[in-house]
Amino acid sequence: MGEKEVLNSHLRGWRPHLRLKPKDWVVPLTAASLVLGMMLALQFGSQKSAGELAGRPRVELLAQLLAAERKRIKDLDSEIVKLRSEKSKYEKAATEGKQVLTLMNKDNEMYKVALGLTPVVGPGIIVRVDDSTLPHEAGAAADEFLIHDFDLWPIVNDLRSAGAEAVAIGDQRVVGTTAITCVGRVVKVNDAPLSPPYEIKAIGSIKELTGALTIKDGVLDRLKAQRFPVNLEQGENIYIPAVSVGPKVKFAKPTKEAPK
Repeated sequence: MGEKEVLNSHLRGWRPHLRLKPKDWVVPLTAASLVLGMMLALQFGSQKSAGELAGRPRVELLAQLLAAERKRIKDLDSEIVKLRSEKSKYEKAATEGKQVLTLMNKDNEMYKVALGLTPVVGPGIIVRVDDSTLPHEAGAAADEFLIHDFDLWPIVNDLRSAGAEAVAIGDQRVVGTTAITCVGRVVKVNDAPLSPPYEIKAIGSIKELTGALTIKDGVLDRLKAQRFPVNLEQGENIYIPAVSVGPKVKFAKPTKEAPK
């Protein structure tokens, strides 16, 4: 074997060992160091970013909580103002409601008066009429000397025309549904039998009521002409009772407009 071949053989035998030379690890080591450094840098940066991110939401959360608390306080202040305003409105409404209720009660009482559902007292007159004192002539009908329903109705109508606010015959209040009828020789008012003398009471202007009944040739003059005893009194505290039986409504129904 020549010298050249021997040298090449040695070189081939030592080639594997050449990989262990220090200068051959420079590049891989440098690369590994760079990768490791980058990883460490990334990790540090990530931790730093995580810390910053962790701190930032906390600050933002506190800021949000502070803003929310300020808003809540502002809302509470507004609510207090609103409640005070509503309280004033309620007090005013309560006062007005009380006034309205008072007026409603007053109107209700007036309706009761008009319907005869409540006793009343006031200035007015009392008229008393009795059966005729004329001597009965032979053959004359006894009914001609008695007070009938057609004698009482004109008195009631004249009193109403004169503005009577309440009228009663005996202890029976005369209202819109009152019937004054004769059954034989008995006069019935509100289906209650009455006997003479008949007392008609009315509350209203004493002057107007008196003038309506004392007019010349009026209803009282005609009764007097037939010798029916008539007496008229005036008073400041005429008492008229409530209707004994209230009106019964069976067929009539409330409506706001006429049917088409």
